[in-house]
Amino acid sequence: MAIRGALGDVLALLALAAGASAVSHALSAASSLKQQGYTWEQEKNVFENIRLKVGKVFTIDDQTAIRSWSRAPVKYTTAPDELLNTLEDFKKQYAWPGGPKVDVVFQKFEKYDCPVWIAGGFVRDHFAGQPYHDVDIAVMCDEQRLRTIFEAIGEPNLGLPHFIFDEGRFEGFPLTQFTVKYMPEFSASMLFLSVAHGQVVDPMGCGIEDAKAKRLRPAIHENYQSAHNWCEWMKGSWRGLEEETIGDRERRYDKMRKRKWQPFNDKFEKFMALGPKGMRDKCDDNRIISMGVHPAVAAHNARLARRRRLLASGVGIVGIVVLVMGVVIGRGIGDL
Repeated sequence: MAIRGALGDVLALLALAAGASAVSHALSAASSLKQQGYTWEQEKNVFENIRLKVGKVFTIDDQTAIRSWSRAPVKYTTAPDELLNTLEDFKKQYAWPGGPKVDVVFQKFEKYDCPVWIAGGFVRDHFAGQPYHDVDIAVMCDEQRLRTIFEAIGEPNLGLPHFIFDEGRFEGFPLTQFTVKYMPEFSASMLFLSVAHGQVVDPMGCGIEDAKAKRLRPAIHENYQSAHNWCEWMKGSWRGLEEETIGDRERRYDKMRKRKWQPFNDKFEKFMALGPKGMRDKCDDNRIISMGVHPAVAAHNARLARRRRLLASGVGIVGIVVLVMGVVIGRGIGDL
């Protein structure tokens, strides 16, 4: 049983280095409560601070889709007994090679006041009535506290803030990475379970119902579900690595379709059926702006992409002249 914690599966997320100062402050304040344990309200407050951080940079015209989940009506519900029993069985049965049981590891996190949330697939698959394939975790403490825990476990040299036990068999991230950098994927993949308090967190407010119905709904607020924003969702926010993100989105979508999950509506199904090349053409036409790219440059790149397609279709010398003019003009725009 592989045990990993890629919040990219959920997530989608904002790295510690991306400037989550408000969230870091909340984590530090809560972590100062030595061996008292977090209350459920404290755990909720940490997550609400993350949502607030994302919401503050929410805009209408730039990166709308990958921030819009922060405005969705999050739901907190008590986990069903069956889900908690499955978690208990997992904790007692599994361990990383040569190490203690997962239950012992979780006890260490609890002892040092570092709450653990189960993230993504484990929770999603329960509500879908399907067997889980891996267990992703998100931890609620800062790097200094993590180092103390790793030393207590006997693994002091684990990488931070992303930590891996034994070549990826047990892997996780601080919860603060659940933000923009690794954008959330589908509503059902964003579900969390608080290990200490047995509470399910549904950031989109529709993730549980989507999981029960095996629906693939992009992690976008319902008011912004459109082809334009699906383009943005496909590209993510990888600062120049759009091709990798598009390929990853498509692979994950195909994997879930093979598990009998369905698109949440016909328009989204047709969009995904375009394939990488079709999406690339459509998204260029929509002039999607990638994070870190000036709007004028993004629009200029979209125009160049359309001209290249015209040339490829045999427009000839007129297209070449237009393309050359665009390149000359673009030299000035590119310095913005």
